Amino acid sequence: MLFSLLELFYMRRFRLVVSELVEELRQCYLVGVRIAVLRYALLCPVVRARLGIKVAPVSHEALVVRAPVPWHHSFLTGTHHCHHNLFALNHLLNTLDTIWEDRFAKLRFVDMVALTGADEHKAPTPEVLEKAIRAQCADTRTVLLHKWLPAVSRVFGEQVESWRSLVPTDVDDSLRQVRRFFSAVRSRMSLQLRRLVLDSISDFRDCLVKHKAGNDYTGEYIEESFIERSVVEVSVTVQEKRVLFCPQLTETHDRLLSCLAAIIEHNQRIPRIERLLFPEMSRRRLYLHAVSAEEEAVEAVKAEVSALFSANAPGPSTYVAIYHQYTHLLDDTTLNLVQDFIENCGILKEGKKLLASLQLVSGQVVQLRDYVPLGLILLNCKDINHRLQQQVKELTAAILEYFVVRNKEHDKDVCRSFDEMSTKLSQVTDVTAEIVELSNYLHICSSQTMTQLLQEIQNATDRLMFLLQFGRVPEDQVPLINRMYAWPHKIQEDFRLAETRLSHKRDLKETALKARVANFEKTLQVYNKELEDLRGRDNFIMKEIRVDTMKRNVEMLERLTTQFQEARAELQAINEEQSLLSWEMTKFPLLQSMISLKEPYDKLWHTTYDFHQKYERWFNGPFIGLDAEAISEEVEAMWKTMYKLTKTFLDQVGSRRVAEYVKERIEKFRLHVPVLQCICNPGLRERHWNQLGEHLGTELNLTPETSLADMIEAGLPSVQRKLEEISHAASKEFSLEKALEKMKGEWANVVFEFKPWRETGVSILAAVDDIQVLLDEHTQKVQTMRGSPYVKPFEAEIRTWEEKLLSMQDILDAWIKCQVTWLYLEPIFSSEDIMKQMPVEGRKFTRVDATWRQLMGTAVKDPHALVATEQANMLPRLHECNRLLEEIQKGLNDYLEKKRLFFPRFFFLSNDELLEILSETKDPQRVQPHLKKCFEGISRLHFSAQQEIEGMISAEGELVQFSNRVIPAKARGLVERWLVEVEEMMVQSMQDVAVRAVENHPLTPHGLWITQWPSQVVLTVAQIVWTTDVTNILPKRGLKDYVGVCDSRIQEVVEMVRGKLEYGTRLTLGALIVTYVHGRDVVQELIRKGASSVTDFTWVSQMRYYWVNELVQVDMIMTRLQYGYEYLGNTSRLVITPLTDRCFRAQGTPGSVKGDSGGASKGRLGMPDGVTRWPKGRKKGAKWDLGEKGGTQGASGGIQRRLDEWENLLYELGVSHTSYQTLKQKKIVKDILIY
Repeated sequence: MLFSLLELFYMRRFRLVVSELVEELRQCYLVGVRIAVLRYALLCPVVRARLGIKVAPVSHEALVVRAPVPWHHSFLTGTHHCHHNLFALNHLLNTLDTIWEDRFAKLRFVDMVALTGADEHKAPTPEVLEKAIRAQCADTRTVLLHKWLPAVSRVFGEQVESWRSLVPTDVDDSLRQVRRFFSAVRSRMSLQLRRLVLDSISDFRDCLVKHKAGNDYTGEYIEESFIERSVVEVSVTVQEKRVLFCPQLTETHDRLLSCLAAIIEHNQRIPRIERLLFPEMSRRRLYLHAVSAEEEAVEAVKAEVSALFSANAPGPSTYVAIYHQYTHLLDDTTLNLVQDFIENCGILKEGKKLLASLQLVSGQVVQLRDYVPLGLILLNCKDINHRLQQQVKELTAAILEYFVVRNKEHDKDVCRSFDEMSTKLSQVTDVTAEIVELSNYLHICSSQTMTQLLQEIQNATDRLMFLLQFGRVPEDQVPLINRMYAWPHKIQEDFRLAETRLSHKRDLKETALKARVANFEKTLQVYNKELEDLRGRDNFIMKEIRVDTMKRNVEMLERLTTQFQEARAELQAINEEQSLLSWEMTKFPLLQSMISLKEPYDKLWHTTYDFHQKYERWFNGPFIGLDAEAISEEVEAMWKTMYKLTKTFLDQVGSRRVAEYVKERIEKFRLHVPVLQCICNPGLRERHWNQLGEHLGTELNLTPETSLADMIEAGLPSVQRKLEEISHAASKEFSLEKALEKMKGEWANVVFEFKPWRETGVSILAAVDDIQVLLDEHTQKVQTMRGSPYVKPFEAEIRTWEEKLLSMQDILDAWIKCQVTWLYLEPIFSSEDIMKQMPVEGRKFTRVDATWRQLMGTAVKDPHALVATEQANMLPRLHECNRLLEEIQKGLNDYLEKKRLFFPRFFFLSNDELLEILSETKDPQRVQPHLKKCFEGISRLHFSAQQEIEGMISAEGELVQFSNRVIPAKARGLVERWLVEVEEMMVQSMQDVAVRAVENHPLTPHGLWITQWPSQVVLTVAQIVWTTDVTNILPKRGLKDYVGVCDSRIQEVVEMVRGKLEYGTRLTLGALIVTYVHGRDVVQELIRKGASSVTDFTWVSQMRYYWVNELVQVDMIMTRLQYGYEYLGNTSRLVITPLTDRCFRAQGTPGSVKGDSGGASKGRLGMPDGVTRWPKGRKKGAKWDLGEKGGTQGASGGIQRRLDEWENLLYELGVSHTSYQTLKQKKIVKDILIY
């Protein structure tokens, strides 16, 4: 029984062993088959390439080791670890590989075959190529995001059982396994993505590598040398009269590199599979490991692309050189030459030469290639070739058109000349001048004009032959040409007919002229007989000449005058006709003789008749209205005429007696002319006539009909002297009266000009200058009138007018003074804030404002000056207003002084600017326009939406954030209070920024660090770093190596300057270069002088910046300063030279800054000889440490001199002008000096 049981046990055991051995054999067989299949498959290069295996693995013989082995336990542990931690052989990852190989292995970011095109004469431009590659990259990225990742996600969903066990079920379980699993998935997918990117870059490179031989060539271009398809097309264009590439070759190079950059960009930020599987992780930044632009493989491709482009860059420049011979067409030289030729009416010979040269160029341009393959680059010359051809075509057409137009114009001119000759010669006239003119014209035409026209026809023939050779003659010009050639024969017939007709007309004119001369001689004899009859009359022996005799003789003389004028005109016409017919001119002396004989008789009888008529009106007519002065002058002229005539008619008794008779009558009337002048005085009044009556002893009764004869009969000639005195006094009084009336008349029309003042509802005076001038002029004039001895009749009236003018002067002065002050104060006290802060002054201004509005309202109703100044108590009311306004201004000044004492920087603002700020305390933004005057470097403050101050902004746009916010609302309207907080926050913020900048300097790349901090902090920290480095290196004698460090810093900044920078960063770099260069120069000087210790004078004499207890300390020789942290903005600086070093070194001596000499060495304000101004300083924001005592100075002038010198030095060391003035206002500097 036992045996049976044992047999049964071993049989079962045997079967189990046999089954295990059979299974093991089967597994070994399967593994062997797989190995054989794998080895066979790896023999194929295609399979190896698909799997990414470059070399087939080498098989090794099995090593049989008998157990137990020492590493057996380690093998089991490693096997267990790999089973639980190594997921490279996981079935799910193999599925991912299968998906990639089956569906996405051939995917590329770029398809260069599709981009370069099938047309061998076409290639994409760099811009089109870049856009197309970016579009392909975007499509590929879309495939990855919308096909690849979803496919992988579906695999994870379908095979969730293969990885679900890795996910912990308990909250406290570790996530280590699942994290490692998905890290393996990320690595596998990242490798697939990187293979895609690197293959795409390789394809792009392979497309370019075909042109690695370059395109440089010498001699003539041979197209067969460049058979490979070009990648990019570059056009040759003309811009600004120069042949250029479009785009430029450098831009083309950049575009090619941008294509590589596009591939790199589009493989970035591909999400990991976790973001698709787990919704709670969708917003986390989990991405596959992408290829970056800084990787060695990418950099190598970039370098290879750049090298390929450099090899293909010379060819285009070499080929474009063939266009240099056509520069004259591109830079408009030939165009200007053709234009000058046309404008200057060039001749036919020059036109032929110019046209031949253009045709030669046209033949050359036609043979130029439109598309030129040059390896990598395909030159598109179609545009420039077309432009050259078009230019030649247009210039040729312009020249031919010029000659066509010119030929037409010349032909028209020739025909027009023949037409004019024919028309003028065919004229029929009977006028002698026109007949002679036509005869002369006929002679000129036949002898001169005809020769010129024949030459013009010959020139037209030459132009016609030229046009027939190079072009064609317009059909509309053919009739004109035929007409021109027919004219020479036709005009000869016109000449013959005109000559016959003009000869006949001349004969007729000569016969008529002879008869005209004979008739004129007879007419002169008749006129001479009438004149002799007048001279021969001698019936003037009577004592008195009758009026009808005078009138008859005057009429006869006027008739003779008219006849003589007609005879003179006839004589002139006869002489002109004789001159035209080339006859000798007849003089006719009898006519001139008769005119000379008539002249004295004309004067005699006209004067006699005029005096007779006027005597009755002057002597017996009313004297009122007579012009005595004009009568006196006329009588004097008549007397002189008669006196001369008595001498002229010595041999003619009758005429002499008439002249003597009239002269005697004139002399008698002359005796009464002085009386006439006196009584015709317009200034004579009733009082004057009463005075004359008192002297005559009788009463003078004047009527409108009173005449000079009545006055003489009343006896006025007997008191002529007294009459003249009274008349003179009347004239003076009359002038004064008229002047007074004129002044009043002028003021009656004087009106004040008012204009509305803003939105106050009240008007103000405007343009009173003319009124002031008029008032001064009339005041002076009326005062002069009061001093006249003739003012008595209207003295009271003048005195009243003077008082009126003086009153107006006082009112106007007080008015203007009140208006000026009111205009200044009205905007101020219209603010509720000012009224609350100055209640007393506000009430006073309210009183003044009410009075002012009342006065102005009344004046505006009637703006006439005389009326507006007549208001009741106007002058006292204005004086009271001015007094109150002065008190208001005094109170206002005291109020502003208190504000300035609280915030001393207000001293740099004018009263108007300060009042503008204080009048709008609710709006802190009103301070912005005035910040530049208060703070050296702050242009404006940065406000938040809640009106809280967050930072300060310089004029260059640099923003520095405050360490803490300043809230103006907490000041409750006190602007000066929150401005003090701004000042304190400025210093604190600059100090905090400096601390952070010093801490970050060693942790951040130098170029990046420069752009992260304000300019002032960058410059200061740079000085601190330089001082620290030199201080540490100096004892170690490592200065020579440090020169290289300085040079590298300078070179780094220079490279940054050459790039694209913002304006503020460029300013910072410019100032930093100056600082770095000076630092290098100082190090070289230390090496040259053998400095080896920090106590050497060469080092001590330099300005050194130290970082002590998170504060900046500035040392130079014996002087030590603490940095003031005044924000100065982002400004440039001057180059530091040895001379400026001497200036600063002079200020660092013990007796200059820290002593009592105020920094004065010699020269202007303590400057070295030859220096006229302090250079801009070494550092910004320093203030003086005045802790040490100096010597005493007794004279105030010496103190002021030192203050001026200190101000210059402080400015150069970075203390702003505003900060120094603040110290000066608080009398800190002066008190210390005196102490």
